Amino acid sequence: MSNLKSAEQAIQAELDHARQGLAYYQSKVEALEEALAKVHSVQTVLSEEGPVSRTAKTKASATPKSQGKRRAQAAGTAGSNDKLPSTGKDFWPSLLTDDPQSPAEILSAAIKSLGISPSADQTKKLSQRQANALSVMAKSGDINTVGDGRSRRYFRKEGARPA
Repeated sequence: MSNLKSAEQAIQAELDHARQGLAYYQSKVEALEEALAKVHSVQTVLSEEGPVSRTAKTKASATPKSQGKRRAQAAGTAGSNDKLPSTGKDFWPSLLTDDPQSPAEILSAAIKSLGISPSADQTKKLSQRQANALSVMAKSGDINTVGDGRSRRYFRKEGARPA
């Protein structure tokens, strides 16, 4: 019976990992499609303006002010929808229970707790925050872990109260 339980946990961990990978590649596809659309729009603008001399291109690209402005605009459009609520020091431990949970279960609880419907990029960002927080808390002994690798589960230390 113990073997079946560990097999179930391993399969669940693998499934959770595959879902995280899927979310990552979905966000990558969206980012690449967005970049491709920007390239097409730039090509359209350039073809409408006509040819630009080599010296004009060099002067324009060498201007630090224009580069900073373009970078700020690109960062502003790409990152404006990716604002996540704060997940401070006490947030992640408050999601843990006395029963061991996989990172995917904790991530689901985090999303529910934050009351958001995250995009793929936001889910990825939240998952990265979670991985870092769980790792730090486990290494410092603030929380307990069971299992290794993808089958690792996290749970609250005995006597610790939820925040």
